Amino acid sequence: MACPPIEQLEPGFRVLSKEEKGSASKTVLVFGRLDGRAVALKIFAQRGAARAGLLKEVRLYKRVTELLRRGVTLSVVRYVGDWVCAARALAPLGALPRELGGRVGVLATERVLGPSVNEALHEQRLGADALLSVLFQVVHAMGNLSTAGIRHADLHTGNVLLEPQPQRATPFRARLDGVVAYWRLPTPWLAKIFDWDFGDLDDDALPNAHAAPHCARYDLCGHNDKADLYTFLDSVWLKTKKRPRYTAIAETIERWIALPLLEAGATDGLFARRGGMAKRLCRGPIADDRCPAVETLYNCAGPWRPPDCQMLPPAAMLADEVFRRWRVDALPDAWGTTVEFF
Repeated sequence: MACPPIEQLEPGFRVLSKEEKGSASKTVLVFGRLDGRAVALKIFAQRGAARAGLLKEVRLYKRVTELLRRGVTLSVVRYVGDWVCAARALAPLGALPRELGGRVGVLATERVLGPSVNEALHEQRLGADALLSVLFQVVHAMGNLSTAGIRHADLHTGNVLLEPQPQRATPFRARLDGVVAYWRLPTPWLAKIFDWDFGDLDDDALPNAHAAPHCARYDLCGHNDKADLYTFLDSVWLKTKKRPRYTAIAETIERWIALPLLEAGATDGLFARRGGMAKRLCRGPIADDRCPAVETLYNCAGPWRPPDCQMLPPAAMLADEVFRRWRVDALPDAWGTTVEFF
């Protein structure tokens, strides 16, 4: 069976090592050029729960790319194509894991030629304003994606890429308290969300088999406009709270999410100690509707949407005073919709 993306890869492609992937999964990642553009190829076996997760990922990439085309969100990596191939057609890539025998799936997406948020923070490549801009972009994107019935379920700082932006300002819009607001956001980096293999769609009848085994313990499944943002924002807070140059960042996130809730997401925090996972919400260890947040004696027991007094919804985050200096009058071609976030 032919495999067009492999046969048509231009010379100079690179198969990433396990260390470069930053993952122990059996998928293979290839960076190269296809039809003159930079692409990333994700190659996976056509069996098991991982296959189900990756087939779901293909559907999610198609859906978010359609929202990109419609101007709903700018902050997603674009889908290019997908194929099913005979494993022998991958011979030009060299030796690959034996698990990829038989038939394989190939997912092609655009390749973002920039670091992840995690790498940029580690390498000190982001100033405070640039990081605030990234926070705005991610909150804006996830508000729109959640409203469109899309769940990421693994939105840590390694799954948001940063694309250098020659045009240093980008228009955005969102409905806040019934009024459409506009921003001209400084964007030296454009945030691009990727890696959807744990994700899901509200209108998809079958849950993601890759994520489902974890859903009884912590929040990976079902509609939740706060869960993905909690994972990302808690990750950023934990990386910035002790760094003076990012004091404004940590203080902003602390206005959005109660301090006990932020601390609960640490590697050795309350959620991890109660049978959950670091940086993932779960019902039980923190009282559902008490403010300020109160610790309980319960273990993690599945999905949880904290009350607004413990964690603000996306629209309220965008309304924060920290972004007011970038508010402007109505702008044409602004990214976003005039629909209330849900």
